[in-house]
Amino acid sequence: GTLDSGAEDAVREGKNGYLVPPRDPQAAAAAALEILKSPELRKKFSKHSLQFAARMNWRGVAEHYLKIYWKLAPNR
Repeated sequence: GTLDSGAEDAVREGKNGYLVPPRDPQAAAAAALEILKSPELRKKFSKHSLQFAARMNWRGVAEHYLKIYWKLAPNR
């Protein structure tokens, strides 16, 4: 993914992918090649991406926002 594109919401640098500067094809190619060359890295990124996706459901997102709202306005 690229930085400043929204990909940062889902991509954790080095954990489930790489974030490269926008409009930098060399950086994107280098990241892609690193992933393609390493079965271990692909397995790691896949595992962590699936874990992230499993947490992204409406119930989990709603509970996350409710916790934030209660911290901001506990007496309301």
